[in-house]
Amino acid sequence: MTQYRTEEQVKKFDIFKIVTFGILVILLLFAFRFFGPVQNPPAIAQATTEPTTAVPATAEPTEATEAEAAPAPTSPTLDSPGEVTAGEVTLTGTGEPGSEVEIVVDGKVVGQATVDSDGKWSFATDLPDAGEYEISVQSVDADGKVLAASEAVALTVAEALEAPALDSLDEVTAGEVTLTGTGEPGSEVEIVVDGKVVGQATVDSDGKWSFATDLPDAGEYEISVQSVDADGKVLAESNAVALTVAEALEAPALDSLNEVTAGEVTLTGTGEPGSEVEIVVDGKVVGKTTVGRNGQWSFAADLSEAGDYKISVQGVGEAGSVGAASAEMSIAVAPEDDGQAYIVQADDWLTKLALKFYSDLTKYPAIVEATNAKAQGDSTFDVITNPDLIEIGQKLWIPAEAP
Repeated sequence: MTQYRTEEQVKKFDIFKIVTFGILVILLLFAFRFFGPVQNPPAIAQATTEPTTAVPATAEPTEATEAEAAPAPTSPTLDSPGEVTAGEVTLTGTGEPGSEVEIVVDGKVVGQATVDSDGKWSFATDLPDAGEYEISVQSVDADGKVLAASEAVALTVAEALEAPALDSLDEVTAGEVTLTGTGEPGSEVEIVVDGKVVGQATVDSDGKWSFATDLPDAGEYEISVQSVDADGKVLAESNAVALTVAEALEAPALDSLNEVTAGEVTLTGTGEPGSEVEIVVDGKVVGKTTVGRNGQWSFAADLSEAGDYKISVQGVGEAGSVGAASAEMSIAVAPEDDGQAYIVQADDWLTKLALKFYSDLTKYPAIVEATNAKAQGDSTFDVITNPDLIEIGQKLWIPAEAP
């Protein structure tokens, strides 16, 4: 018996066929994609007989090869400092010009120096204590990386010498000035004026030294003294002393003497009014006097023995500093006789002289008579015509005794 499908059943069956067909198509596409036909391999090109030129490969330079090609840096050197005392020590050495070197003391970097165009460097470091030090130097790059180092040098530092001293000067006038001070006995000291070494002196066994230097111009000076070794190296230095130098006084003058007999001799001369002058006999200061307002001075010197004498006078400052001196004068002193010559000074008169020499002002006629007698044979004496009138500088004869 024939069975008929309903219209709805037919419709469902058609839909089933369509879905089944779609699934098959999808399966075929999937299989074709992954399991499609194998492609033929590409044809191998036929080798040609034309010759080809082989180009040698050139390797690009690398940082490693450049580093291998660069020469190793030269180690800097450190000069032997020789004998060193505690304090500031200048170290020197050599290195690559323009390079930087670090100074290493006992394993610690204490500073840096630049090597100059001559390949030399120097560095001043402080080694304040006596003892043993180990010093080396190393070259570094811009980042502070050590490139090369010298061998370490053992250095013995001795105790520092005591600095020499300069005595203070109160008043100084332009001209020759004697500087004095103290130092280590037997050591050498240099005298420094305004930064320039002007001379050298040896400290004596008592620890004292002296040096005469010329300060010709008035003004301010800065003076110091420094001890040095045999090579002239400065070992220690005093503090600088400021010195004010005044204008030099005009040299005083000594009047000439003609005839002198042993005993008290009155010396006279001129100088700066109000200034002090010292009288020097045979190189020894025998006294001092003050120049009067009229610019004249006098001094009674004891020349009790006959013979030859050399006499001069020199100006002195308020603090006793010696200024300019007169020319030295030689005089011959005759044995003592019946009197002595005398040069009239300011404010002298005959009765005053009689009182001075005889303790009796009425005995002045003895001076007049003796002077007139001398004038007969000695032109250096003038005849006294008026006892009330004698002149400054006039030469008189004072008898030893007056009747």
